[in-house]
Amino acid sequence: MSKGIVVLEGPDASGKSTLAAAMKDKYGAVVIHAERRWLDKMQVYHTAILLKAVDLAFKQNKLVILDRHWPSEEVYGSVFRGGVAKGYTSHLFQNILRRFKVLYVMCLPSRGQAMMRHKALQDPDHPYDDHQYNEIWYTYEKMWQKYRVKEEWIRYNLDYEGRNMDHACLTIRSLLDFNQQPRGEFDV
Repeated sequence: MSKGIVVLEGPDASGKSTLAAAMKDKYGAVVIHAERRWLDKMQVYHTAILLKAVDLAFKQNKLVILDRHWPSEEVYGSVFRGGVAKGYTSHLFQNILRRFKVLYVMCLPSRGQAMMRHKALQDPDHPYDDHQYNEIWYTYEKMWQKYRVKEEWIRYNLDYEGRNMDHACLTIRSLLDFNQQPRGEFDV
């Protein structure tokens, strides 16, 4: 079985939790869902999640899926609070996770598909309007454009890969197993 840490990122209704559940079902991955809580202590919250993930992955030889982490704080913080939480340092998390050869999977379907899924969910935990959702999607798209050149980042597009979840899971597992982290998007 694979061991390592995979961080799933992207706006709501982009396939993160679906992909995490598939990885759990297929490979017995441990899924840690980082929710938006303790906004005044986000650095502490994400540090605790990171410590738990490292322990599970490298001391207990588990495959760990983080359903959100520091990129979400950057996106949602900028859209809703004018920036990240006070004292939050995403570069610290990036540097630590890089040492553990994390794989980031940017779950980013087309804006139109993501918007339709978000509206269909009508999730009371995410009560923002269409304008705010668009801003969130565009902020993730900008983030993807920034990080797509990094070897540890790949893009998962539920519009395409969702039809073949087994292949998406196998691709992610293979990247971890062989430490072959490609640049850009992967096609199923």
